[in-house]
Amino acid sequence: MTNRIERFIGRLLHRGGSDQGSPLCFYDILHRRWIHLPLGQHVSLVGSTGAGKSNLIADLLLNLRPEVDSGTALIYGIDLKNGIELSRFDSYLADLATDMDKTLNMLEQLSRLMDERGEQLRFEHRTSTTMDTSTPMILIVIDEAAELVGAMDKQSKAKQERIRTLLDRILRLGRATGFTVIMASQDPRKEALPLRDRCPMRIALRLNSKEEAIMLLGETAVKAGAAPWLIGVRQAGTGYLYDRDRHQVIRFRSQRIPDRAVQGIRDSHTRIDPMHDEKHKPNGPYGENPTPAAR
Repeated sequence: MTNRIERFIGRLLHRGGSDQGSPLCFYDILHRRWIHLPLGQHVSLVGSTGAGKSNLIADLLLNLRPEVDSGTALIYGIDLKNGIELSRFDSYLADLATDMDKTLNMLEQLSRLMDERGEQLRFEHRTSTTMDTSTPMILIVIDEAAELVGAMDKQSKAKQERIRTLLDRILRLGRATGFTVIMASQDPRKEALPLRDRCPMRIALRLNSKEEAIMLLGETAVKAGAAPWLIGVRQAGTGYLYDRDRHQVIRFRSQRIPDRAVQGIRDSHTRIDPMHDEKHKPNGPYGENPTPAAR
């Protein structure tokens, strides 16, 4: 049974040769092509309930399997809806935060790791990190980013503010050091997605109105043909990608990722949290083992 699932995943996620570009990619069944998201170009993914956000995230994560298996990519999840969505990936993730305390701790450690990599770049007179087993790419996936705002009590508000500060720092400074962030939400409003302006890549699945599309993608994208408010409720996975840096609009429809594919990739991995495992901490720029560090 396991071998059958493995063969199925291989067919589902075949990406062709290594010259296809960024490993962060998903398949567009509408035009029969792979869409590659540049590493370091943070992504804001928004869509109404049932629009296909979870499925698209699964496609992106599962296509990173060669990099996860080789140790050249690590995926960190933040899911403040009790971990309902991202916990299904379980040990495939390097770590998963399902409450504010764990999220705060995770981002503090990742922020320190970013600083260590930045110091190493300065020491080696380089401007970007080479992705390998000693400095793997770091992908941070946030499911329902709106949970990072709107707390009622003073203590929770303080934690949310600290989390947003750390995340903002990673969004601003993480590109050169191998960090990419995907923030998913049902709500495109600035109040629900306060850091969306840090994301040059915008993906809109089905939205409720043209106004929401303009909030997320901008008027330029809408004038260029992006119309996510016209996507039908039976067209889950259909959406528009807008690259603000290139002023490019792409319409797509992501493939359906069945539960058995997620189960297969989950069952074939054992979690190693590199930031807490001494055996997987790389040497720093001066030969020491800094903490925290990545596999």
